[in-house]
Amino acid sequence: MAKTETLTFTENEILYLLIIAGADDEDIFERFDLLITDTTKDRLQEGRKSLLNRELISFPENSEIPVMNDLVIGLIGAIAVGRLEDGYYFESQSGWRAKITKESGWYVIEGSESDIESGDNPIVN
Repeated sequence: MAKTETLTFTENEILYLLIIAGADDEDIFERFDLLITDTTKDRLQEGRKSLLNRELISFPENSEIPVMNDLVIGLIGAIAVGRLEDGYYFESQSGWRAKITKESGWYVIEGSESDIESGDNPIVN
């Protein structure tokens, strides 16, 4: 069984991550009790700054395009594009599964990368 990872995000951070992950469907934002209209420049800048300080995103040299670290890519990718099944979002291409909860104003994402070939995937099995 794959190791379960957990990350917490502020509302501004989750807004920023959804935007850079390419989320443009209002339904994705509604999953997290957010509105796409919440994505003001100030809020996105605050999310960006915080994620940089936490080293969850970076900017390669001479690039203005942010890069998420591997864990963030897996967790955000699963909840942004994965299918919901038994309380978890499962993204079949990467094998990541994740669930998101909101606790005291924080977004808590817990998940793991499944080894699909070995059958280590509780969503599919």
